[in-house]
Amino acid sequence: MYKINRKIIIIDGILIAGIVLWIISLLTRKYEYILSFNFFSWSDFYVTLEFTTGNMESLGNYFPFAYLIAKILRIISFGDYSTTYIFVQTMLTSFIYFILSSLLKDCIDNKKILIFILIFMQYPYIYELGRGNIELILFFFCLLFYYFYRKEKYQLSALMLSFAISMKLYPLLLSLIFLCNKKYKAFVTCIISTILLTLFSYIALYNVFGNIMDYVDRFSNFVDGYSNTRLALQHNHSILIGIISIIYLITKENIEILLSGTATQIYSIIIIIVSIILVLFVLIRKMPNWKRLTILTLMMTSFPTISYDYTLLALMIPIVAFILDNNTTKRQDIIYSLLLTLQLVPMRWFEIQYIDRLPNEGLIIRPLLTVVTIVIIILSTFLKSNKMKKSDFYDYIDK
Repeated sequence: MYKINRKIIIIDGILIAGIVLWIISLLTRKYEYILSFNFFSWSDFYVTLEFTTGNMESLGNYFPFAYLIAKILRIISFGDYSTTYIFVQTMLTSFIYFILSSLLKDCIDNKKILIFILIFMQYPYIYELGRGNIELILFFFCLLFYYFYRKEKYQLSALMLSFAISMKLYPLLLSLIFLCNKKYKAFVTCIISTILLTLFSYIALYNVFGNIMDYVDRFSNFVDGYSNTRLALQHNHSILIGIISIIYLITKENIEILLSGTATQIYSIIIIIVSIILVLFVLIRKMPNWKRLTILTLMMTSFPTISYDYTLLALMIPIVAFILDNNTTKRQDIIYSLLLTLQLVPMRWFEIQYIDRLPNEGLIIRPLLTVVTIVIIILSTFLKSNKMKKSDFYDYIDK
């Protein structure tokens, strides 16, 4: 029998506490407030599957492979999207449960309830479940990437990651793990598979997408249409929105001005520079894989100008890697468990009425958690190389 891992106990405890506080906050408010979450409307699922019937709005949201999957689901659904959605979510959740159980079998002492909490008590999963977004499919591929990577089946790992990248660009950052660990063949496999899969999907759906430049324009317009409007303040944890929210609370400046295209352009330039620096840092500095995965995943989920809460599902990958690392100290277990898991708890406790759409504390807290986590990992890496004394900051962050 294995001893239950301390980290998973801390993480599950935080998730339970977050859900309990969230339920209490919901029960103390008006019924209309609960409905504002659009839970169980499954609207995103319907919109995505209807893209071939003249609904062009969603065609800038994903890459072609995602729409190829949507077309297949639409064909096998025979028009019954609700049943199809329930089936897809049930199957994916079951597979995710078994994958996590396999990865963490030595950490839970056969207490499967710990895996159940890890999945069902996290807000990104609940939010994704309610909206009906196909992001769970993307996360499933990302999780398979890590599963096969952990099993040292690098070509399969690369193939699974290429499926995810072919749906959305941001998982591309995870491919850097192959370079960090000198798995160059796997990296090349991932890139080539992504290109081929994207081209195949685009050609298969050419009658829908049309000219490639038209598709690129729709993609650009989709992003601008959300990041430059109040829609960006709905369940968004982008660092850009965090900065804008903080500026607003301090200056009371017109929110429309703060969300202008100029602000987005300035942010994009700065974040590209920061991203290049962080990528070089991850590639060059020696550190545990879970720290690399944490930095890369936080870049994936928080650096874009718009990033809705279901994308935080990806944080399960560095969290699992962190749990599986047996070389962390008790202080690390507490600090990093808090920093990572707080991203996964609901943050809609108070009503801050500064826009007509009900905001949430996550607009500010999650970007701050992202910045703090990345900074602490960077500092711990440099401080470790300088061999500081235990009484210094290093003692509180890294062993």
